[in-house]
Amino acid sequence: MKQVQSILIVMLTISFFFSCKTNAEEEDKDESGGNSVVKENISGGEDRGITGGAKAQSEVMGTYCGMFIPIDGQGLQNKITISINSLSNGEVMGHSIVSGNNRPFKGTYTQNNDGYTFSVKEPGDDKYDGSFEFSVVSSNGKLTGKWAPNDSKLKAKTYNLDKRTFQYTTDKGQYPYASTKVLVEEEVANMVKADLRLMRNEIYARHGYAFKMKDMRAYFDNQEWYMPMHTDIRNMLTEVEKKNVDLIKQYEKYAAEYYDSFGR
Repeated sequence: MKQVQSILIVMLTISFFFSCKTNAEEEDKDESGGNSVVKENISGGEDRGITGGAKAQSEVMGTYCGMFIPIDGQGLQNKITISINSLSNGEVMGHSIVSGNNRPFKGTYTQNNDGYTFSVKEPGDDKYDGSFEFSVVSSNGKLTGKWAPNDSKLKAKTYNLDKRTFQYTTDKGQYPYASTKVLVEEEVANMVKADLRLMRNEIYARHGYAFKMKDMRAYFDNQEWYMPMHTDIRNMLTEVEKKNVDLIKQYEKYAAEYYDSFGR
């Protein structure tokens, strides 16, 4: 009898483990980054010192944004943000955000007449990691270069980025009012599911959320105002936005039931 009880306890423990894992995976579907395992890397490390040519270096530090383009011209283009966080004694630290991934990098830099040249590498513990070779021209604030993947099956990329400071604003997108006022049911009850989803994700995009979902990423990467900055923006949402997200989600779930086909 004791042996049977022991077997039952082991089976229940295993069942509970896999049940928890499944629930966690199912919850990680919200495009806001709700349960993302990718950690933010904004600081770029402990060393943020600037020595020698401090003024010139401070002008180079910051964020640069533009399209990440396959060198062979084939395949998708994604918007990338490269952040130079720290310059000190020939060493640089920073991070890149593209396709829903936030990856740190570090390497070396040299100063020349036009600006700086950089050679940096990502950690290598992610299948999409690689190395960046780029230059920053001080006079025009352009960051240009190439990225080589560690995995030979992936495509090398090129980029020509503009220096750009991210700013949260509530006047961008097709549904800017979703970030400025609490929505009422009448405003969303007759919308189709695709429009509801776009409205909700615009709220995230205004905060610089880096989308993992391919269709949302493709859409927002082609919006001039959009700039990927974060992989988790849950704590950045205003109280108005949180309420609106909850309401929109309710109608997304039952869009087919609520939608009046004669309403348009």
